[in-house]
Amino acid sequence: LETRRRRKDGSLVEVQLATSPIILNGKRIGAYASYRDISEQKRAEELNAAMYAIAARSQSAEDLQQFYASVHNIVGQLMYTRNFYIAIYDPQSQLLSFPYFVDEADATPEPKRLGRGLTEYVLRSGEPLLATPEVFDDLVGRGEVELIGAPSLDWLGVPLKSGATTLGVLVVQSYSEHVRFGERDREILKFVSQQLATAIEHKRYEEALRRSEARYRSLILSAVFGIYRCTLGGRFLEINPALVTMLGYGSVEDVLKLDARRDVYLNPQEIDRLTDEYQRTGTLNGVEVQWKHKHGHTITVRLNGRAASSAEEPEEILELIAEDITERRQLEEQFRQAQKMEAVGRLAGGVA
Repeated sequence: LETRRRRKDGSLVEVQLATSPIILNGKRIGAYASYRDISEQKRAEELNAAMYAIAARSQSAEDLQQFYASVHNIVGQLMYTRNFYIAIYDPQSQLLSFPYFVDEADATPEPKRLGRGLTEYVLRSGEPLLATPEVFDDLVGRGEVELIGAPSLDWLGVPLKSGATTLGVLVVQSYSEHVRFGERDREILKFVSQQLATAIEHKRYEEALRRSEARYRSLILSAVFGIYRCTLGGRFLEINPALVTMLGYGSVEDVLKLDARRDVYLNPQEIDRLTDEYQRTGTLNGVEVQWKHKHGHTITVRLNGRAASSAEEPEEILELIAEDITERRQLEEQFRQAQKMEAVGRLAGGVA
């Protein structure tokens, strides 16, 4: 039985309770009971569920505002999020905006130039920050930050990163002595931020493409995801620079010369699988394939796209977005291995 028990200090602990009877001369005279602390296991399960929920909402939400609200709800199931906001920095306009802002003390700030607030500090450092009153006073004393808005008791912010680039900051804060943040909250928010940053970036490009077909070409060329057009047989027709970088080649022309079946796909039969999937559903949504990098290693790529009909093109053409998820899959595998090792360790401890 999985249940909760209260510690001496009043906090609750997730436990697994197992019992067995004590039999003497055919009579039950008592029972053995054992408790196993499964708090970390439950936390890992919750984080996994949150990760997949965010990924699912990024695909189904109509716009970013709806998506941000969904993320707020998902994170709220893991920790205290009564005061929660997302700040995004636009390097072109050099403005920091707050597309999602829920706070009991402050109104939503207008887009602004970078200042000396805690949000900007996380943007500059690229590192998570738990600003307790003591930490905040120290930062103020060193001239790193200044008070902006209502003073909170605890302020916890983590960067939203895409590679080495910090897109923005995810923040929760508390104004109550009854709610204090700790290391566990920081790890939860940091884990969620990795999924959120990827989803935000993906969603931003999707929304931008819908808003303005006139800016199609410039967005394609500057996209961080690989975007390309190809035949049903996989032959590349047009590609963007991000796809060139993803495959490790030096120019667009180098990639256009490739035979996709032989030079790109690790398993040539995957092209046939993609064709069957498209013909069956009319789209490709989140299909994962293995590609060969120019330097010999394999990358895992997720493809999303649809057909692009045109009177000038006699055969069916696919327009696809390719996202390199190799690192994410490696992290998931490491996470699973860590869970297995933890289970083995617990089993060994139980046997001992």
